[in-house]
Amino acid sequence: MRAPRGTGIAVRLAWALSGVSVALALATVPLIIANQNAPSMSYYGHFSVELAFVVLMLLLPTVGLIVTMRQRENAVGWILLVMAVSFGLSTFASDYATYAYFTSPGSLPGGTFMAWASSTWTWVPGYGLTAALFLLFPSGHLPSPRWRPALIGLALGVAALTIGYSFRPGPFDFPWNSLMNPYAPNGTLGDAMTWLYSIGNTISPVVLALSAASLLVRFRRARGVERQQLKWLAYAAGMLAAYLPFALIFVVIYPIPALILPISLLGIAIFAGIPIATGLAVLRYRLYDIDLLINRTLVYAATSAAIAAMFFVGIVALQALLRPLTNGSELAIAVSTLISFALFQPVRRRIQKTVDRRFDRSRYDAARTLDAFADRLRDEVNLDALREDLLVSVQQTMAPAHMSLWLREREVR
Repeated sequence: MRAPRGTGIAVRLAWALSGVSVALALATVPLIIANQNAPSMSYYGHFSVELAFVVLMLLLPTVGLIVTMRQRENAVGWILLVMAVSFGLSTFASDYATYAYFTSPGSLPGGTFMAWASSTWTWVPGYGLTAALFLLFPSGHLPSPRWRPALIGLALGVAALTIGYSFRPGPFDFPWNSLMNPYAPNGTLGDAMTWLYSIGNTISPVVLALSAASLLVRFRRARGVERQQLKWLAYAAGMLAAYLPFALIFVVIYPIPALILPISLLGIAIFAGIPIATGLAVLRYRLYDIDLLINRTLVYAATSAAIAAMFFVGIVALQALLRPLTNGSELAIAVSTLISFALFQPVRRRIQKTVDRRFDRSRYDAARTLDAFADRLRDEVNLDALREDLLVSVQQTMAPAHMSLWLREREVR
């Protein structure tokens, strides 16, 4: 059978984008290794964090290529591929400039250009395409034509931010803040670039919020498979949204040195969940596992938080009560730990019941029906009444289209 026109070009383009991003990621690894003892690291600040980011750079094109090969008409796969190239260029340019300026000054040509590229235009399209992913997921089309202005606004905002960021006068961002932008025009045109940067910086967050809102609108209208697809992306985005305030507080506002590295690694792992969830959803692989995943996440996150709170409160309270007896020993901590372990299962069961009642009503109602049937089963002696109870319980919990019950008669000898 003859392939549709354009299929060969699409395949070659997808492989080319994937190959470029993988090549950039692999080329970055030796630079990261060489820069690990540099006085100033690139944007990500730590050797292991940058290596973890390289794994993310390899994950994006892999998922994007798989999705594109299976559904070439779906824009989601292409978005992931272009995001991979954008982040790959930014990371490679950043580490190249780090080597050229800090690790071995003057050893590589084009250090200023790479510093300019890494701190201006290379990363903006990748983050802009994240908003486009929200707008077009999972079908590759907008929820409705009314969302077309949001997509146009996103394109204009990314273009304005990219151009303005690249050519505004002044110093680069950290760690290149000692370098002035050599490509910035002077006079009125330079002021226009600064103004364009401000416009793009204002539009982009608004469009990002609209893109997130489009997911909510699409979710309310979705049914069946599409609803499960949206749950996968919503789960990954929700994990990222829960992580960002935590990272902002303990890394940016009130930095704790001992937490910066694990929080950074955790952030990359959570961000990696977006392409993974996107690929699983678009390819419809194990779609309905997301309900169990959401349930377990809510239950164990809430349980862990409750146990941790009781643990720390127990330490403070028990230390105050036992200080005259323990003279500063570790008895309070030991007792608090034992109490926390003892409370784990009761707290988990209570939270599981609350989560099921609030977020998984069908499971909660089914569990209540089965519990009620078990209570009646202990006291029921009439076989016909028991049969009717069993059929009603199965109907309420499983809702089968047809149902019958066969009872084996005891042979009389």
